[in-house]
Amino acid sequence: MEICWKIEKKRGNYRPVLSWVITLEPAEKELAMAPVAVDTGIPMPHDYWESHCYPDKNERRGLPARGAWEVITPSHKAARSEGRMVLPWRKDNLYPEVEEGFSRVRAVMEKALTRAAVSLPMNDEGKMELRNMAKKRLAAGLTADRMLSGVIQKVA
Repeated sequence: MEICWKIEKKRGNYRPVLSWVITLEPAEKELAMAPVAVDTGIPMPHDYWESHCYPDKNERRGLPARGAWEVITPSHKAARSEGRMVLPWRKDNLYPEVEEGFSRVRAVMEKALTRAAVSLPMNDEGKMELRNMAKKRLAAGLTADRMLSGVIQKVA
């Protein structure tokens, strides 16, 4: 799996935007892993739908994060998931939670992949025939029916 992210912020009161993409490798895709929702711990600011945060508002006033963003990993069918997250405004532009959050995602995905990988492949075939005793019981009746049907056809 590959996890890529990028944080972009415009000058001024704009909040940074985190964009991410998770892509499964072909071998991981073949395991038919289900998507998993992961709490990243990456802070979700109040009024996260607003692209800006004015001085003395929300996180710039010291208001703690509203919660954390969640990432949904890709399914084996899509093999790719992506998203965007608005991050809280910070004077220093440091967001160590981002790498920590994607480390959580990776750990959860690795556990799910390991669980899927231990389910071993199989190919089982079978065949059954009548037992000899049953064949012996049926043989006399089948032979008589054939003989009689041949005699009846010749007489008719």
